[in-house]
Amino acid sequence: MIFSFNPVFLFKLVFIGILSGTFGSLLGIGGGFINVPFILQLGAVPDIARTTGLLLSSVTGIASFLSHRKAGNIEKGKLNKLLPWAILGVILGVSFQIIFKILFPDVNYTLIFKLLFVAILVFALFRMLKHILSAKRVSEIEEQKSIKNLKWPFRALLTVPGGFLAGILGIGGGVYYGPVLKTIVKLPIKKAIPLSSGLIAVSVPAGAILAEIIYIATGNISYLTESLLIASFVTLGTLFGVVLGTLYFKRISSLFLNIIYILLLVYNTVKLLTGILS
Repeated sequence: MIFSFNPVFLFKLVFIGILSGTFGSLLGIGGGFINVPFILQLGAVPDIARTTGLLLSSVTGIASFLSHRKAGNIEKGKLNKLLPWAILGVILGVSFQIIFKILFPDVNYTLIFKLLFVAILVFALFRMLKHILSAKRVSEIEEQKSIKNLKWPFRALLTVPGGFLAGILGIGGGVYYGPVLKTIVKLPIKKAIPLSSGLIAVSVPAGAILAEIIYIATGNISYLTESLLIASFVTLGTLFGVVLGTLYFKRISSLFLNIIYILLLVYNTVKLLTGILS
């Protein structure tokens, strides 16, 4: 168990929360790309880091969903068609470690987890760099395909991977849902983001609950306790970070914010790779 009531350790957890909360409010991200790598670097095993990430992403996802629903941005018909597949994806992702260890008992799961996270960090880094360097601005008026008319296999193929990534890595899944809804389904960005938040708000908490149930069923009560304790202190920092980000939202240029976020992605990528290669 890595959790400690040592003031320095607790400060690190709160600081991680401040970072993720600040950038979450400023850039509209869930914070999983910041939370999980830093929690891993503190010495947590992948299972703890993933479950903690799911708990934290649940808070962010639900808050974002409620905000969008209050504003009338959520189309329930579209959300209901995709939601079951998002939940299935998260369940598969959370269960992946058990299935993987049964099928490949001699393979280092920690290494596989870190490699997958590095891959997703590189993908997020590529997207951020492309966004900054591209002079092209996508029009808000785009052709829309009705999700209601999509056949269920296509809806499953679209949505299950996002839930799987969330479940296996402890992230919200917005890095997948947003681009897919925008580029493949052809939804305008103002419809894609609220729909993505709705998928995250229900599917990710389902994954977090399943992960905790697995801990209880397998007798890993220490894992259950540790993930809840870590998530609690990171959440304290996140709440402060959200307030901080909101206060300075209009005072900081978007270019500066994007550059800082890219540096965080690079830092976490390098640290994870260094740990893998050492």
